[in-house]
Amino acid sequence: MESKARNDGKIFRISMIIFIIFLSLIIDAKVNAQINWSVSFNRGSRKDANGEWIPQGFSNKKEVQVSEVRIGQSPGYAQIADFNKDGLADVFATWSDKWWLSFNRGGRRDTNGEWIPRTFSGWNEVQKSKVRIGQPPNYGYIADFNNDGLPDVFATWGDKWHVSFNRRGRKDANGEWIPRTFSGWKEVQGSKVRIGQPPNYGQIADFNNDGMADVFATWGDKWHVSFNRGGRRDANGEWIPRTFRRWKEVQGSKVRIGQPPNYGQIADFNNDGLPDVFATWKEGGSGHWWVSFNRGGQKDANGEWIPKRWQRGLDSGAV
Repeated sequence: MESKARNDGKIFRISMIIFIIFLSLIIDAKVNAQINWSVSFNRGSRKDANGEWIPQGFSNKKEVQVSEVRIGQSPGYAQIADFNKDGLADVFATWSDKWWLSFNRGGRRDTNGEWIPRTFSGWNEVQKSKVRIGQPPNYGYIADFNNDGLPDVFATWGDKWHVSFNRRGRKDANGEWIPRTFSGWKEVQGSKVRIGQPPNYGQIADFNNDGMADVFATWGDKWHVSFNRGGRRDANGEWIPRTFRRWKEVQGSKVRIGQPPNYGQIADFNNDGLPDVFATWKEGGSGHWWVSFNRGGQKDANGEWIPKRWQRGLDSGAV
């Protein structure tokens, strides 16, 4: 009996070891599952005889990379932008305490004019930070904050705003882009406003056409912009930003921009180089699209930007 009990114990232990190994393999397979990245390329548009734009459609999906990284899955952050000023969009992603870039390596057109992309580069580490970019109640965004044509990283935590500046890089002998580490965090403003936290709306864009990203935010029934005041380079070429301007009120509206089921976005809708506010909402059972146009402004004697009151929203009509 004693011998049988020992054997049964051995069998149980061996079975448990096999089960644990099997479970580990399943978990490892799930964690390291490869994810395909694909792009569907815009084929452009043409105008018809009446001057109306006729879109030419998008291409079929083209695979551009394979990676096990779950891009943009909380608590990570991800964004698409041109990080090396070659006119091609790259992929920025964070996981653990590191930031990474995968660079777009371009491609070629085939005999039918279809774009055949090359595989994106492997991941390049560009910074280390414990900050959880864009995780509520914080806000995060990628934009050019010093007018050098390279996107930087903006993040809030506590009552402070910070920017980590892109320091460019170089190409190696094979034409591959080798990025430099981004700068450390530079504080650019302090504010108790929770940018973009519902029911408020927030966005980063260049609101006065000076090449530097500003901060737009709503709270209550008011819209505000905090303007980027630039900065200077020190003896080592590092960017030293000035503190952003305090909030300037640019419009008042009861519309809850971007709060479901509504939609909101910032973009230039009249080709004057200034971003406007687009919003949708329902009224009387009908959906409305609406734009409030940025009317610019002027600099005062100290070089500070004084915005004009934005135009009240123009309605497209019920749709």
